[in-house]
Amino acid sequence: MRPSFFPPFWVVLRYICHMKVTAINHYKDAFKEHLTQLFTQQQDYDSQFKWDVIGQWKEHFSLDELDNSGAFAQSLKNDFSGRLWGGEKYSIKSGMLALMKKNPLLMNVAFQDLFDHTKDVNMRFSRFHFHCDQILAELYDEDDRQNAHYQSDYSISLYLSLQHPEHYGLYEYDAFYQFMERVENRNIPTEQEKDRYFKSMNALYTVISKDVDLMNGVNFLLKDAGYIGKSLFLVNDLIHFSIQLDA
Repeated sequence: MRPSFFPPFWVVLRYICHMKVTAINHYKDAFKEHLTQLFTQQQDYDSQFKWDVIGQWKEHFSLDELDNSGAFAQSLKNDFSGRLWGGEKYSIKSGMLALMKKNPLLMNVAFQDLFDHTKDVNMRFSRFHFHCDQILAELYDEDDRQNAHYQSDYSISLYLSLQHPEHYGLYEYDAFYQFMERVENRNIPTEQEKDRYFKSMNALYTVISKDVDLMNGVNFLLKDAGYIGKSLFLVNDLIHFSIQLDA
């Protein structure tokens, strides 16, 4: 049975219809030319580290143990990719480790709930925030210097995009909104409509992945990456490229 979050193809088409496909293809073609230049000049794809992190996450992260802090620390351990989670201190990573060590059972449950596709994605985000706030209150009661867990919609989307890269990308609403304006979307999801945000991301991937030359180029540039497979990180990269292109 198809999990409730993942839309059938006719729903993806409906999301595509809200956008101007010729505008999407304009940015897609420019992005493809950029990747071609990287290849011809024998330069690395700057975003390869994201696919490396997916591979590391899939190798190390597990919810089988009650205390997941060790697996989590190993999963987000990369010399180049700390920028995804803000480094080692006062960051997404350090904040989550503190929560896991304080209440490993509740955080285990929170991650299991977050990764359950049969549940509404907006509610999953909301409950994950709530559980993080619950544990932070426990930490604050012990030491009032512990007043931030650094978890946000972005960090939650990071966990989802590492666990299920084929269905989720990073939640970066400001950049997403700018791109939706560029492709003349007549019905842009609001910040609260995360289900529509991710369905729009999937629709964009459907459009750009039809370009065989683009996908062959991406696969070649990522041939040595820790993960080789579908990832909506590619859509995030296209969005940021389009903003830089028009700057």
